[in-house]
Amino acid sequence: MDQQNLSNLQESTLNQFRDRVKQEGLLEKHSHLDNDAFLLRWLRAREFKLDEAEEMLRNHMQWRADNDIDNILEWEPPEDMVKAFPYEMTGVDKQGRPIICYGIWDVRPFMDAGREKEYIKFVFYVMEKTLAALTAPAYQFVAVCDASKVTFSHMTHRKAMDVGVETMRAFEANYPEMMHKCTVVNCPKIYYYIFALIKPLMSAHTLAKIELHDGNREKWIKALSVEIEEEHIPKLLLNVS
Repeated sequence: MDQQNLSNLQESTLNQFRDRVKQEGLLEKHSHLDNDAFLLRWLRAREFKLDEAEEMLRNHMQWRADNDIDNILEWEPPEDMVKAFPYEMTGVDKQGRPIICYGIWDVRPFMDAGREKEYIKFVFYVMEKTLAALTAPAYQFVAVCDASKVTFSHMTHRKAMDVGVETMRAFEANYPEMMHKCTVVNCPKIYYYIFALIKPLMSAHTLAKIELHDGNREKWIKALSVEIEEEHIPKLLLNVS
């Protein structure tokens, strides 16, 4: 749903929300976020319930302050972390939404080394880079993830699972309705068990956007091609340099 497809009631709620945000000065120091597309994310996440959307946005602005998110893009992530957690922005889908491809991320060595906070900061860094890449008319992104190396040991690594849940909750609370769709490919059987464990922690909005595929490359390329031109399917997935 974009702004042009709002009902009269939803348009009215957006106008009220915009007025409230302005009166309260919630985005006074965040002019780059002060637009209707940003406001609509909070309304959609709370099904256009005005008070709940305002509370969610207030909590987000406090979270930004507590974690110095406004300055996070000035941070230079450690080289070993950049190499360990590959991602790339490659092309756009058929509606002009940026495609973000996430390679194989194995957080266990960083958890064992006590670098949980640094990893979580890296996740926020990536999300803010993604947010900065969203410009009109595309206000959402498409995620494509490779799960080919997920094993049983990922499921039994307590710190890795805990930090995964923490970052997922932070994403839902602070980047609502920013993702149009997430396609996870090359899923081994164990991935489906892991996903079943975390499903109850996700909102219905997020769950509806996630699609899982096994290692049948022909099938997941066909699925991706519904919304992505084949030449824009991430090279990171296809092992093409």
